[in-house]
Amino acid sequence: MANNNDNSKKVIQLKRSDRVKQSGLVTKSVYYVDTHDVRISLNHNACADIIFTIDRKKWQNNLNIIAEMAEENGIHDKESKRLLQRHLNDNHDEILLETENNDNAKELEDSKREFVTFKYSQMGKGELHEAVIVNGLPFFVKYNHESKEFELKEKIEENTRILRPPEVEESPYNVYEFSNLNEINLIKNNILSNNIDKDYLFQKSKSIISKYNNQEEYKINLVAADVILSIFQDRFSTIHYDYIVGGNGSGKSSLADSFGAIAYRVVTMTDPTAANLFRLLGPIEPAQCTMILEEADRIDKS
Repeated sequence: MANNNDNSKKVIQLKRSDRVKQSGLVTKSVYYVDTHDVRISLNHNACADIIFTIDRKKWQNNLNIIAEMAEENGIHDKESKRLLQRHLNDNHDEILLETENNDNAKELEDSKREFVTFKYSQMGKGELHEAVIVNGLPFFVKYNHESKEFELKEKIEENTRILRPPEVEESPYNVYEFSNLNEINLIKNNILSNNIDKDYLFQKSKSIISKYNNQEEYKINLVAADVILSIFQDRFSTIHYDYIVGGNGSGKSSLADSFGAIAYRVVTMTDPTAANLFRLLGPIEPAQCTMILEEADRIDKS
């Protein structure tokens, strides 16, 4: 039966034959799969443990080692030595099988490619994970619906890949940064206790946009609504794009700057290429960020 010991190693309890049990020579024996070590605890007469690393290529070497170590621990009679060797042989198949399975699992783990992603939700089918910086370190933050608290996760491990959040220097947007997890949950508590909803967020967005832009109200409303839309863009199969045109002094840059300050993971790019955009969005899932593209009127030709 497999379990974990205090050192977090995978441990196999080796079986003892009736003959070994009757002899009382071996009180306990285990195999550490990760390190390939065998530990055989001897009775009170020897008051010692036989510990050695399994030679997986030449099994006879293990039998020789166990006899030598028995001798070192005061076991000189041939029958007791042979009993220890038989005990090891009785577990030959299980030791090698567990070792092979463990090595295969490690090989698969090492072969997994690692990808950086800003958000992940299994295309909307799973829990939403958002990349944040907490106390200077990158994490995914997700909401636990049972505990009703947010949790941090270092990586998302799947069958064929590992997803990790970006470091600060890898983030093309202004990172969402917190001092600790408690700060995130305090924000959540404030939202719930004050009944903050999408209508409230829209009005707050509109007040900010209108403060820095002298535009017609329908333009203010559109940009303010798009701030909220940017947060939920992954819930839509398609969304619109705002195309802002005008001469010098018309307020194009001011609208873009205001939107960029409060929308979801905004990345501003000048004269981007298709390669720039694909590299930014990555291969994991859409709606990774919100883009403000300047001088991009020829992007459709790329």
